[in-house]
Amino acid sequence: MPATKKAALRVRHADGAQQSQEPGAELGEVDFGTGYYRKLFTYFGVGEDGRIAASELVARLRESGVSDTDPRVTEVWAALRRGVDIDGRSRIDLDRFIGLCKLGGGVVAKSIRGDFVIPDFGTLQTEISGIYESLRRVGGHVADYIPQLGRVDPEKFGIALCTTDGQRFAVGDADTLFCAQSVCKPVNYGLTLEEHGADVVHRHVGREPSGRGFNELTLNSDGLPHNPMINSGAIMSCSLIRPQQDTADRFDYVAETWRRLSGGGTVGFNNAVYLSERRAADRNFALGYFMREHGSFPGGTDLVETLEFYFQRCSIEVDARSLSAVAASPACTALLAPA
Repeated sequence: MPATKKAALRVRHADGAQQSQEPGAELGEVDFGTGYYRKLFTYFGVGEDGRIAASELVARLRESGVSDTDPRVTEVWAALRRGVDIDGRSRIDLDRFIGLCKLGGGVVAKSIRGDFVIPDFGTLQTEISGIYESLRRVGGHVADYIPQLGRVDPEKFGIALCTTDGQRFAVGDADTLFCAQSVCKPVNYGLTLEEHGADVVHRHVGREPSGRGFNELTLNSDGLPHNPMINSGAIMSCSLIRPQQDTADRFDYVAETWRRLSGGGTVGFNNAVYLSERRAADRNFALGYFMREHGSFPGGTDLVETLEFYFQRCSIEVDARSLSAVAASPACTALLAPA
């Protein structure tokens, strides 16, 4: 995989020539004045008319992983589509270039400088595409522990990634919706920590590996689920998420959290899977009653309502593009957290 250290910026001009420059080598201090943007502008092939080909800017954005669905640069892509011909026949002068950079809030400039966390994103895209091609003919079986999941098309396969800098790439069936199922567990846990803090949360759920199956009927020596990433722990997490509200409001809160984490990506709900999961929920009901027998839940917990809420959480739908952004969001937060 490509190294994440800064690499020289390689710009391919319209005439096919290439020019390498160290990111920031000629920029000096970032003053965001005309001189700063002029230096960015000269990274491209400036013609005798003092303009650059629109295609060079578009290519640079895409090669660096700035997707045309990236909410940070929605206005930039809209301006490019509205004001220039993306096929490269139109050209951009310095004033228009500065305007596009400012619309991007620093993302466009960072792309041109090669300052993203993975500077050589094009190489990474090539490698991921190769992995996809090598795996897409590999057979397998879909999950069938819930009847509705057993009906999913086993030929669907896609890969999507999103870096902590928001660089994105997707290949295959990355826009096909699927149910989050156990992928909801880290989000459940994060919401409980945000609402109550670790001390309160871990009075009701442990934080160590269980060494057992994800849905095994077992608790730790304190009579608690071993951790939030197994079914019993995820059910416990659901009991802690805004328990004073009714189920509809709790679900709206969770769904909106998914939308926020995905950067406005596609988030839905599969009612058929929810009903199927609810009908095949004997083990989860057993886990719930087992925990209630051991006094694991917070006082006043409505067990049936908690389980219904858990089934709804598992039935949230996302696509791979959105899920990659959901995964990158807490990773980005961790990078920004103080040591």
